[in-house]
Amino acid sequence: MELLTLAVALASLTYALGALILGLPIPYRPLKRWGPRLMADAVATMIIVSSLGILLWLSDKVMEIIGVTWGNFYDWMTVRFTVLLAVYGVLQYVSTLLHSSGLDVLIPIVSGTVSAVSAALTGLRLIFFVALALQRLRYYFVVLGSVFYSIPFRIGKSVGATMISIGLVAYIAMPALPLFVEAFSPDVPGLSMPSNQTFVVNVKDSVGTPVPYPLLELRSSRGEVEGMIVGDMYGRVILGGGKDMLPPTFNYSVRVGFLGYYFDTVPSFITELSNDSTIVIPNLVYYAGVGVLTRGVMMDVVRDEPGKIRLRVVAVLTSPEVLVTKVAYIRDASVRVGNGTYECQWIRSYWLDIPLDTCQITGLEKGNMLSIDYLPGPYPGPNIREKRIVYGDSVEEMVESLTTYAAAVLYRELVLPAMYMGVVASLTAAAARVLGGSMRLLPR
Repeated sequence: MELLTLAVALASLTYALGALILGLPIPYRPLKRWGPRLMADAVATMIIVSSLGILLWLSDKVMEIIGVTWGNFYDWMTVRFTVLLAVYGVLQYVSTLLHSSGLDVLIPIVSGTVSAVSAALTGLRLIFFVALALQRLRYYFVVLGSVFYSIPFRIGKSVGATMISIGLVAYIAMPALPLFVEAFSPDVPGLSMPSNQTFVVNVKDSVGTPVPYPLLELRSSRGEVEGMIVGDMYGRVILGGGKDMLPPTFNYSVRVGFLGYYFDTVPSFITELSNDSTIVIPNLVYYAGVGVLTRGVMMDVVRDEPGKIRLRVVAVLTSPEVLVTKVAYIRDASVRVGNGTYECQWIRSYWLDIPLDTCQITGLEKGNMLSIDYLPGPYPGPNIREKRIVYGDSVEEMVESLTTYAAAVLYRELVLPAMYMGVVASLTAAAARVLGGSMRLLPR
């Protein structure tokens, strides 16, 4: 109320100054011309101040007629923010996935889409703050505009007219932004993202002991290596789950890298139906850092526990071969065949940064007992950069989807709101020019 009182006082002062200048006995036309101008400005100010309540009521009525509310506007903005933030997070994850899959060439495409989403979020934030200021400061815009408008000699008339126009025209137009965007925007296509389907492959030795950190090699029917994936300490290898771009159907032949060797498995393949399946390495017995690899020899496990492995030779076939391989830091390892000590010639080798010692056992006969005593220890994981599965058609679909989505987001969430804000600014400026006196009331 104090500001309205000030506006009325300034209007009265303006009118008095206009009457005084008009009545001065000075025949100086440029000065005398200000008399009618000031009196007209004072009358216009009084009309605006007197009809302020009506103008505010009319603006609310217009919003009701066109069917827009500030509540609906903020709900629309909230949905836009939520969707774009979710997409932003997904794209960041996809960028990490592509990097781990060795598809660095596609990262710029994803980064471009991320930039588009980020720009749209920035634009929406700016619009949100402008709208919030309009809604909360509307009354002050109009009242302060009236005060500036009433300053004598038109010192603040343009500023006052602009503020009044913002409080009336922009206040009505801003909540209609969702109607404009929805009317002119195309349907935004969905993003084609990697499948979330997860397959678990459990790798075990011939007696059912989990093989820690197995390196699972997957080959296509053409013999090409499609994936090299390391499992966890419990022998579980995870395929898919957002880490791989799996085809709808697949049939990969399998080998397992472990202790410096690549083993054939049973079964020798996995398919899209192999979820939570188990593959077995039939010629391996492993326990706590030591493995026994057999070829041409059939052996039964008599005992396997920490630090003690006991195997009995059941049959000796052609070209028999038995290898005892341990992690190099396993100490005090002794090998016995039957009742005698076997003098092992440990040969040091390195496989994917894992130091290994290997002893070849010869001269085994049916019925012999192979005993290994040692201080048990953990098996370190192989140091290798995984090659995740990337299905070619999935990559093409994702690139096309990302490009289309980036263009649609830029147009819907940035270009259309920017165009509408330009229209609102033009309407506000036009109303300000009318109130500001660009249409002259009195001729020069």
